[in-house]
Amino acid sequence: MERLPIEDKLTLSSIGFRSESCIAELVKIKERQPYNSLVLETAESIVDYCDMITSKNQLAVLGVPMIYFRFLLDDKPAERIESVRKTKLTLEKITRKKEVSSEEIDLGINFFRELSNKCLEYLGANRQI
Repeated sequence: MERLPIEDKLTLSSIGFRSESCIAELVKIKERQPYNSLVLETAESIVDYCDMITSKNQLAVLGVPMIYFRFLLDDKPAERIESVRKTKLTLEKITRKKEVSSEEIDLGINFFRELSNKCLEYLGANRQI
């Protein structure tokens, strides 16, 4: 089995960790607790990356880690693209202090959970025992 370069491992770990942080903040929002707006900005950046890839149908975007392409296009691309769109709308509503339903927040939580799980999957598949 081919080992991932350290840079790829760090990128996967970073994206996975950020995704988990986004989940935690979305749970706080859902529970109407104070949340960290910096983490929400991170969530928006992640979704913007995904939106840039899916809306422009680009196979490569300079500076965007390959995990985003694999996450979006390897498995269920139509569902992932719809998930990006809905998550982006939800985050925009939260940023603008508009009412957001629990279902909308759950869609965002699921998006980031799937991204985090995909990072773990790629890291685990390349882990040597």
